[in-house]
Amino acid sequence: MKKLFALNTLFLASACASFAGSASTEIAPVMEVAPPADPWEFKIAPYAMLPTLSGEFNLDGSSGGGGGGISLPNGNGDTEWQFGVPLAFEFGRDKWGIGFEVFWLNYSGEGDVNIPIVKRFIDTVGFDLDLLHTKTFLYYNLYQNPQSKLDLYAGANIIHVDLELGYDGRISNSGQTDNTWVDPMIGLRLAHQIHGKWFLDARGEVGGGTSRSGVTWDVTAAIRYQQNQCWSYMAGYRSIRLDFSSDSFLYEVDMKGPVLGVQYIF
Repeated sequence: MKKLFALNTLFLASACASFAGSASTEIAPVMEVAPPADPWEFKIAPYAMLPTLSGEFNLDGSSGGGGGGISLPNGNGDTEWQFGVPLAFEFGRDKWGIGFEVFWLNYSGEGDVNIPIVKRFIDTVGFDLDLLHTKTFLYYNLYQNPQSKLDLYAGANIIHVDLELGYDGRISNSGQTDNTWVDPMIGLRLAHQIHGKWFLDARGEVGGGTSRSGVTWDVTAAIRYQQNQCWSYMAGYRSIRLDFSSDSFLYEVDMKGPVLGVQYIF
């Protein structure tokens, strides 16, 4: 009887050991999978702006002797303007990114002389203005939730102006100049989901403040419809202020008007 009990005990012990061994070989260690890295995001946005220009400019050495300025007409009036397709491009990863924007504008027409004594000798002042505006900036995502995103950005606006003036009247003369300058700037931009596929996009920046530039700004507000993850369409309004002066050139002009655009993300 003792032999039988001992054999049963030995059999149970060996069976338990065998089961424990097989279980340990079947259970694989749990491996932690690292989350995928945030992918790069690229954004391209061609758009059109229908601008109205107001303000004044001046050429030193042309008729008027550099005093005062030539006022742009109030509204487009008889002026003519044309421009290429403005283009914005961005690429970023995680919270950081870089953006570029460029547009060209040609604006021509007749302006008014601001100097009363000169008006006696000049009947009309014709102008032809070419403006190339380039923006480059670095942005950082300050805050984000499922409905809203707020970015801080800073960089520079590079502006090139080619201006021709022609005076007709008792005194006839003409002048031409081209100037390039850089305005530092800083701004905020917000994207907020209003409802479903509809979003509010707003951007505002201030800049200039250098020895030759006054305070400048660039403000945009738009409604955007997001068709899918890649395509969206926007319509809004934009206002840009440029203020630059030197010994031979004055340019204080506001440019504002509606904007229409499309955006593609990949």
